[in-house]
Amino acid sequence: MKKGCFAALLIALTALALACGKSEDKKASAIPAPSGTAATGPSDETIPGGPGELPAEIAQGELPKDFPSDLPIYPGAKPTTAMMVGGSGLVVLNSPASIADVLAHYREELPKQGWTVDEVSESPGRVAAHKGKRTATISISQGEGGQTEIGLALETS
Repeated sequence: MKKGCFAALLIALTALALACGKSEDKKASAIPAPSGTAATGPSDETIPGGPGELPAEIAQGELPKDFPSDLPIYPGAKPTTAMMVGGSGLVVLNSPASIADVLAHYREELPKQGWTVDEVSESPGRVAAHKGKRTATISISQGEGGQTEIGLALETS
């Protein structure tokens, strides 16, 4: 994903987090689901409106509770912002590692977790993969302060 697209995605995520409001534990409650669907996924909060709404988990500085264990996290990478809604979401991480090292890690580790790597791009750093009905896109770019920014976008169809 190009840096501009990744930045726009991060801005949209931040705007959504602000629109949902933040509780003391840095999580928002719910986003309406398309009509005809039922609420799924864990939530430790009351879901306004009951069935038909999916819980949104927004976290700062940590991974969401329902982040899938089979999607690798680069060793030592620190989460900055994350949002998960019904098995889909975005997690942004920072690492002092090089873009090339992060790219190599995901190229090697995703298949070990059962993911099929569909595409790898070195410039910009990007890995696209799928597993069952899920797709993952890992975007890797130079962040501020010499950090490498890793965006993990997960979509469940």
